[in-house]
Amino acid sequence: MNLNKLKTLITVHGCKPCAPPEPCAPPEPCSPCDLTNVNCYNCKECAHCNNCFNSDFCTRCDNLSNSHSATCCYDCKYIISCVGCSNCFLCVNLKGRENYILNKPATIAQIKQLNQIFETANSSTS
Repeated sequence: MNLNKLKTLITVHGCKPCAPPEPCAPPEPCSPCDLTNVNCYNCKECAHCNNCFNSDFCTRCDNLSNSHSATCCYDCKYIISCVGCSNCFLCVNLKGRENYILNKPATIAQIKQLNQIFETANSSTS
């Protein structure tokens, strides 16, 4: 996980760094924390998340969408039970991965293309 991104999450939530800081370690609680979630919408049972949408049971995540039980992940969509992942799309049970689609390595261009397809589909149904 990008250490700068993790530091930003810690700063946003007013938490002391988790040990070890790289990768983000879920077992040790962050404390003291004044804020639970920041700029999250339609999320349930999430803790210390930022800019998440339609996700549940996530911890210390940033910019997740439609995800479940993720920990220390950012910039991911439609992930389930992933830990320490970034730029992942439609993945399950991954740990410490970056740029994955359907649990397989992908290029940034492929991820951007898939994001555009989903955004176009979502905007046409609104």
